[in-house]
Amino acid sequence: MRNLEELPHPQSSKFMPQKIDGKKIAERIKNELKNKISKISKKHRIGLAAILVGDNHASKIYLQLKEKAAKEVGIHFQKYIFTENTSQEEILHLVQNLNKNSKIHGIIVQLPLPKKFSTQKIIHAIDPKKDADGFLPKNNYVKPVLVEVVLEIFHEAKENLDQKTILVIGNSKEFLQSMKKYLKPLVKKIQTINYQSWIPQYWSQKKIDDVIIAVGVPHFFQPYYIKDNAGIIDIGITEKNKKILGDVNPMCYKTARFYTPVPGGVGPITVAKLLENVYKLFIASTEK
Repeated sequence: MRNLEELPHPQSSKFMPQKIDGKKIAERIKNELKNKISKISKKHRIGLAAILVGDNHASKIYLQLKEKAAKEVGIHFQKYIFTENTSQEEILHLVQNLNKNSKIHGIIVQLPLPKKFSTQKIIHAIDPKKDADGFLPKNNYVKPVLVEVVLEIFHEAKENLDQKTILVIGNSKEFLQSMKKYLKPLVKKIQTINYQSWIPQYWSQKKIDDVIIAVGVPHFFQPYYIKDNAGIIDIGITEKNKKILGDVNPMCYKTARFYTPVPGGVGPITVAKLLENVYKLFIASTEK
């Protein structure tokens, strides 16, 4: 394996990486959403309930961003904040009540939950008709938010997906399965792998056109893992030494066809797509 210093630093005009401006895309989505919501009768206010458990600093920031964006587009945001000492039964009881609340059209649980809680049990307690994150397999109303984000980025990058071989690296089975389920019909070939099984030498053939990565390990993905002129979607985000870092070493950007920076790439689009899902769930609830 070569050292980074040995890698070429292309300066030729053929390397013109497209930086995906997540903030700009998110603003467009939110403006479109705000326009749609403004046409809904005030008697039918859209409601989003958010549950936060514990004292995770990053989770608090994410929740604040979602609340701010919800208010911008006209979605009522109701948050429920619990300490880590709260019992799981209390959280489940709240979810059950929100499932029955006709004024709530979307429910989210801010992850990660403290270790003592069963994430799967709490998430699966949500009514699929109100599953704004799109986590549940029985949710036939919206796609998982991250799938929607990836599709939006591919659209922005003008990717011809039916000609692309895509690699997805993740840290959870659910993430990998959802990406494979929704992308497989659209692409030439898709490979999914848990980052703990990642063997860089195996991929030295560099047959991958695009990589999607969400592992939560700063700069896990290195330039020599993928061919030049590839697309990079970096979903991972970690705070280290008061800096926000992605899963991809920024040196990868130099030879990329397109890439999502961290911060300012996937994050803003994720919030916008979440709110779009809430709107879709509201519309579905009125079409009964």
